[in-house]
Amino acid sequence: MRRDGPFVARDGARECFLWHDGARERRMAIPEAFRAASPLYRQGLLRRVELAIRLGMKGDGEAVAYVQHLARRQVAAGARYLDVTVDAMELDGEKWTAENRGAALRWLVETVQAAAGEVPLALNSMRIELVEAALSGYDFARSCPLVNYSSGMDPHFAELAAARKLPLVWFATNTEGMPHSAAERLANIEAGIAACERIGIPPRDRYFDVCVYPKMAGAAEAHDALLAFEQARARFGPEVQLIAGVENHSYRLPMQRLFSLVFLECAIERGASGAVLDPLRAGPRHLKLLDRSSVEYRRAREVVESPGEAVLARFIEDAKSGALVDPFTKK
Repeated sequence: MRRDGPFVARDGARECFLWHDGARERRMAIPEAFRAASPLYRQGLLRRVELAIRLGMKGDGEAVAYVQHLARRQVAAGARYLDVTVDAMELDGEKWTAENRGAALRWLVETVQAAAGEVPLALNSMRIELVEAALSGYDFARSCPLVNYSSGMDPHFAELAAARKLPLVWFATNTEGMPHSAAERLANIEAGIAACERIGIPPRDRYFDVCVYPKMAGAAEAHDALLAFEQARARFGPEVQLIAGVENHSYRLPMQRLFSLVFLECAIERGASGAVLDPLRAGPRHLKLLDRSSVEYRRAREVVESPGEAVLARFIEDAKSGALVDPFTKK
């Protein structure tokens, strides 16, 4: 979030992040050491969850309360898994070793689990030693976690999941990198199914992520991801569980919430089993908010389903001119 927005304020000599627990306003101090070390902070941005993790690991009760507040809100909104990660945490002048990153993820797991009840966590890291550290602090009496990273690029995560009898997300990638067509996605999913069969992960514990990229990165990418949903469902049948990151598609688009919901709707129609999303703003329960008779909806759906750059360019131009108005900000 932006530092010059309404949620960062001065409290005497201190700078604080403001948040609300119901009607109660609460404040989390932003230490001078954090302000001095964070390159994003110097650019005018605040990663509030990273701040909370750093303070919480040092025993700051307000930081713990904020992290658990976020978890409870997600659970109340219907989340089936809570995704936890520390991979993006980085400050100038600090050496982040596997040991202290692992400690951060373990702290986050323990703190979120205390608020999540029986809702399991998705352990999200591209480093297997961090996932192992998180598992060492996981309370299996509460729930069974999911390993949220595995693919043909690195099968060790799947081997860990199989050994611990955990569900996992398998990304539709391979040793050559990310897929850029429906055919590549299908081939990678097929290879993932075969790999899971070999190491003993049952179908109920496999989620295959078709890999959705931002529409702004290339208009054909979302079209190909939707086509992959449809073709994978037809080829592999009802047993395969297909998911994708909904918010990835709408990144940097105007009317992001509209695009997230329209993409989610299109993915469900083509066979998606689930999605990685924010249940507070763009979950299945919000699909009823779409006005399917509006020109904004029809144009957004055309953008999502079209592989053409011109369709996207026209939408952006009309949004900038005011010819299209965000339905979630209309008065």
